[in-house]
Amino acid sequence: MPSSRSVAVVGAAGTIGQAVVEEFVEHGYSVTAMARRKSYWPTTAAYESVDLWDKQATIESFKRVGSHDLLVFAAYQDGPDVGGIVGPNVELMKNTLDAAVAADWNVEHVTLYQGGKYYGAHIGPFKTPAKETDPRIPGPNFYYDQQDLLEQRAARDGFAYSIFRPEAVCGIAPGNPLNLFLIIAAYGAICRELGMPMRFPGTKAAYESLYQLTDAGLLARATVWGTESPNARDQAFNIANGDHIRWKDFWPVIANMLGVDPGTPHHFSLADRMSGYGEVWAQIVEKYSLTDTPFNQIANWAFGDFILGNGYDNVFSMVKLRQAGFNEHMDTELMFQNLFARLRVERLIP
Repeated sequence: MPSSRSVAVVGAAGTIGQAVVEEFVEHGYSVTAMARRKSYWPTTAAYESVDLWDKQATIESFKRVGSHDLLVFAAYQDGPDVGGIVGPNVELMKNTLDAAVAADWNVEHVTLYQGGKYYGAHIGPFKTPAKETDPRIPGPNFYYDQQDLLEQRAARDGFAYSIFRPEAVCGIAPGNPLNLFLIIAAYGAICRELGMPMRFPGTKAAYESLYQLTDAGLLARATVWGTESPNARDQAFNIANGDHIRWKDFWPVIANMLGVDPGTPHHFSLADRMSGYGEVWAQIVEKYSLTDTPFNQIANWAFGDFILGNGYDNVFSMVKLRQAGFNEHMDTELMFQNLFARLRVERLIP
């Protein structure tokens, strides 16, 4: 049944944002996708160009589209170090919330996304399974600052909120290279073209540790649930597919899906070794008549190094989410199968 409510998705061109827009549209919501550029995927959602760095322009964009009941904040600014991205990401969120007030929006609910960095996954081994009640860790972390801001504004302005903490969100959003799935897909395509095995490039410890991933569609469905369920009001939830992998078992499975020999693990930097294959990628695009996606937009190799180099277990507890009433899950192998199939249909990989 179509919903009478409206939702604005800020950061709608990202991996999470595009999936969330698609999910709300399927549920019959009136959706406005707000971003600096349009989504890769065709959508019936309205589009509004917005530059969150420009506070006044953001206010004008919010006034132009009119009030929305729900606000999903999925914008993110990457940077070279953890401390350096705190200010920019807080500014993006502050400008968004300020614009909603200045434009006289009657916001009922705001959704925010965090991730494993909340538990210190970017620093070193952390307590597993990580629980939402685990204490914060010392040092700069923009997740903490954004959450503090969200809670303050919720108390002041009277809206509810939900926070989701996924790990390694996987989806298809060309132009968003901070996506482990697309990194692996590009790596495999290049290795196959050059007749090289797709060796696991991470550390031995990472090869043997437990890891988890999150399907973007699953996260989007949880997002819709979070706006509708009273059990999600003013709560933070971990979310991942629900199974766990070890790369030593799963890497050969992925290689087989891509039609390439997995070879034997060999620790090296993707950023150092793969960044020079732009011409090879261009040849692949031409040879197989693929959609012309610029090489620097298909994969962030340094991000791949970070994820595949974490030599410790990365496991969240999702008991709280289940007890609150969201019981969906995703088989990680099936997720990769579905995403690779969709990449091929869209002519993004051979």
